[in-house]
Amino acid sequence: MSLKKKLFSLILVCTISLPQIVFGQDQQVTDSELELFVKVYSQVQQENEAFQGKMLSFLDENGMSQEEFSAMYEAKQSGEKDGFKVEQWKKFDEITAKLEVMQAEFQASMAKVMNKEGMSEDDYQRVFMQIQSDEALQVKFSEVMQKVIR
Repeated sequence: MSLKKKLFSLILVCTISLPQIVFGQDQQVTDSELELFVKVYSQVQQENEAFQGKMLSFLDENGMSQEEFSAMYEAKQSGEKDGFKVEQWKKFDEITAKLEVMQAEFQASMAKVMNKEGMSEDDYQRVFMQIQSDEALQVKFSEVMQKVIR
């Protein structure tokens, strides 16, 4: 997996994970729900891309490369902190604290997009999870996305 994809995954996991809600697999996603989801999803993706750029710029402005941040994040998660100096950890912690503020702002922005379009965060998460687990719904999602892109 490329560094950009790893960082993207890290950003998604760390920043936009909405509350994990477990729904039964028997809940169906209606066509109108899917169309609304696609509309919101495309806006959320645009917000996410802008946020990613903002985060990467922030790292650069604070003298930490993407690679170093990712390596330190993984080391912290695994408990193997020995490969870095105390100063690096101090900088990492400062940057992480600032990123958490940025993440909260991003989450609020996402919620605002969802609410503006009339979709709750819970419904967004439910539809997202259904798409992840249902191949037929994935195909339908792709078809609706193609209409939106055109």
